[in-house]
Amino acid sequence: MEVLDTLYNEIIGFLGISQAWEIIKTGDYSSFRTFEGIQSLIFPIIPLLVLLEFILGLVYKKPQTKVYKVNFLIYVFNRFVGRFIAIAMVTLCIGWFEPYALINTGPTWYWFIYAYIVWEFGHFIYHFLGHKVRLFWCLHATHHTP
Repeated sequence: MEVLDTLYNEIIGFLGISQAWEIIKTGDYSSFRTFEGIQSLIFPIIPLLVLLEFILGLVYKKPQTKVYKVNFLIYVFNRFVGRFIAIAMVTLCIGWFEPYALINTGPTWYWFIYAYIVWEFGHFIYHFLGHKVRLFWCLHATHHTP
């Protein structure tokens, strides 16, 4: 039984979910409104993304790992850093532009659908301009090259 406890503690420690797990166990969700509570939700994202990319790379045998002769862990690290930066930039933009919002929203299901549509539309505009504006094409062209 001691081995299972050790294994459990190692997995919880690696994933970084011990603090969030304690908050959930106590049932005091108001602590998620604090900086430490937000950190307890963000910290598990990092190891989960690494594990997800590693497992997906093994399952799908990504061609990038064979064709370009890139070390698989570098590929995983690259994907992880890209996603982490994307999450950080979204959070930063929300903080910057929230005071200028035309509509104040709340965390309801229909606003999440609205946010998803706006996100996809923004990504479409970014991608479209990446093909049409020369400066943006210089930044976007790597997406289309081996």
